[in-house]
Amino acid sequence: VLDKLKAKGADIVACIAANDAFVMDAWGKSQGVLGKIEMFSDGLAVWSETLGLALDLSAIGFGKRTKRYAIVLDDLYVKYIGVDTKGVDLSGAAAVLAADWV
Repeated sequence: VLDKLKAKGADIVACIAANDAFVMDAWGKSQGVLGKIEMFSDGLAVWSETLGLALDLSAIGFGKRTKRYAIVLDDLYVKYIGVDTKGVDLSGAAAVLAADWV
């Protein structure tokens, strides 16, 4: 999938989650993607909140989290955004590859 995203024009593929940098590093290592996919920590969901893509799960003890989303940026312009409420129909690799963002 990474090769297909790169072939379509992606320069950087990143995973952003509301985990700390140590968790993101361990997750990247466990998935064998370090050096291929950037693993970014959005621990307080500041990036996601700025984009309107955070959700507050404090009522159930999880604090601020990120919604499940995929975003394609080109020089900071949004070319594609897919936000899921369940599953990965809009944020999964298949949806991103099928979208017209070139």
